[in-house]
Parts: sequence; C-alpha cells; structure tokens
Amino acid sequence: MGKNVKIIDPAKAAADKLADYLKRREEIEKKLEKGGKLDFYTTDDINKFKNLGQKFLGREIGEVKRAVL
Repeated sequence: MGKNVKIIDPAKAAADKLADYLKRREEIEKKLEKGGKLDFYTTDDINKFKNLGQKFLGREIGEVKRAVL
C-alpha cells in the first residue's frame, strides 16, 4: 500500500454516517419513544462495543453484557 492509503474502520464509519443521518432527520427524532430502558449485548469485544455505542448515542452507556451464541 502507498503512503496515501487510508485504512477505514467500517463499523465506525457506519456509526458516524447513521448518527449524521439521524441528526438531519428531525421527524425521526420526534417519533422516538423517550425514557425507555436500554440493555446492551454484544458478541464482539465489550470495550469496543461500549466505545462505539457511546459515540453513536452521544452519551455514556451502562453495563454491556456478552452474548454467547
């Protein structure tokens, strides 16, 4: 690879694009239910999930549990 090649994390890029899309769509925000309880599960690395989840949601998330399939 050349020195001008940029490696992109597809999970982060997708989360960034979706967050941007939702910010520009106020009608979606208005329809969302507020005050619910969130439970987080992942089959991936818990810390990676937590970091991406916090960026996506724009706030800290609590406990993340491992889902074993």
